[in-house]
Amino acid sequence: MNFKEIWKRYQITILVAIGLIWGTVAGLIFKEKAMVLRPLGLLFVYMLFTIIVPIVLITITTAVASLADLKKLGRLFVVTLLIFMFTGAIAGLYMLLVTKAFPVVPPGVSLGKGELEEISFSDALVNTFVVKEFYLLLSYKHMLPLIIFSILLGFAIAIAGEEATPIVDLLQRMNTVALNLVKLVMYFAPIGIGAYFAYIIGKLGSQFVEVYGRIFILAFVFQPIYWIIAYTLIAYLAAGSKGVRMWWQNILPQAITALGTCSSVGTLPIALDVARRLRIPGYIRNIVLPIGATIHMDGAAMETIMRISGAFALLGTSISGPGNYIKAIAMAILAGVAISGVPGGGHIANALIISLYGFPLDVLPLFIAIATIGDSVATMVNSTGDTGTSMLIARILEGPKWYEKNIE
Repeated sequence: MNFKEIWKRYQITILVAIGLIWGTVAGLIFKEKAMVLRPLGLLFVYMLFTIIVPIVLITITTAVASLADLKKLGRLFVVTLLIFMFTGAIAGLYMLLVTKAFPVVPPGVSLGKGELEEISFSDALVNTFVVKEFYLLLSYKHMLPLIIFSILLGFAIAIAGEEATPIVDLLQRMNTVALNLVKLVMYFAPIGIGAYFAYIIGKLGSQFVEVYGRIFILAFVFQPIYWIIAYTLIAYLAAGSKGVRMWWQNILPQAITALGTCSSVGTLPIALDVARRLRIPGYIRNIVLPIGATIHMDGAAMETIMRISGAFALLGTSISGPGNYIKAIAMAILAGVAISGVPGGGHIANALIISLYGFPLDVLPLFIAIATIGDSVATMVNSTGDTGTSMLIARILEGPKWYEKNIE
């Protein structure tokens, strides 16, 4: 690839990486003096959180409304969604156990003792899913109610059928605008992210750099371990030992492409070819893989747990208790299934985590570092996971000898 192609494909990652690098260096050199850059960083952070609400409303409503044609394939869609949620939960649980043994943030690196709001379970349950007035949806502090409202609105549009065609067309055009809005804000990322990183490292000291190494190990060691074990098992459940042989004989080109492109959608042509060679029926691979490229992200689920676990550690505590564990796994599923495919999905996940747990905005540099360092491996897990789950879906829908039927 030439420079233009590299820039087009990786521009957001490059812009974020530039900010991360110079911000880290500035924080290490100027130490406490670098904290003066915080207002510049907050400009960028506030812009991100300002655009998240309209982006969520537009993109998720559009996605649900546009999936109306899948209702004829109800059984396939239900099975696919359940398996996506199941693998997301397993990925989240795995990373939860890993980060307990190998914390994202080492002892001694802390923003100070956090004071998270304590509310009753019943109030927390209600406040997590709904708000009492519509205008409250227009705040990043109520992300999950906004997502639920957007899904319901999308279904309402889909049910209207042809009468709603102009609305769907308008939403799709607005979706393109939303993507451009994210790009415009991200052009400020090298300055804004750099300033915020310089502030955080100036406040926490050089120990925060150790966090980068821990993120690298979690991403490049522990995520591949999950990928190898989980999808070998899934291949076995799909077709026994033959399924395992088929999987490892065919999956590497897709894995390498996903690592190189950092895009599940960009890897889709290779994924479809791999699925064809795995003899996955055409009607399954041609539906499950495109959907999976946007809403099935086991890598994102693991990164979500890394964010939550790391944020607790930065506040001088740790994630504990059944309620927080369940909330974390649910958040991993939501991040891996519901919001990863929308423009700015990673930032939406950040806002959702912050709103659900009441974390301060100062945890954002940690979240950005996790997403930047682990992006390539997470994409590999995301993309190849779609193919693995397609094998299991074929087993459920077509029986144990699905690979012999050659259904196109």
